[in-house]
Amino acid sequence: MKLCTTIAALSLALASACELQTPPFGRPCDAENPCPNAYLCEDGQCVPEALAADAGPADAGS
Repeated sequence: MKLCTTIAALSLALASACELQTPPFGRPCDAENPCPNAYLCEDGQCVPEALAADAGPADAGS
């Protein structure tokens, strides 16, 4: 009985792991392939909105 419970638990864990989506960070994007919600397309790659907003200009430290 314990073996059946273990097998059922492992099967459920594997099934749910297969359903997890990978984050789109760095995924190529353009006008025809936009980024999902909470991501922006910058330089042809999806980046989180918070990261894009916090980045600031490249010469901010000078």
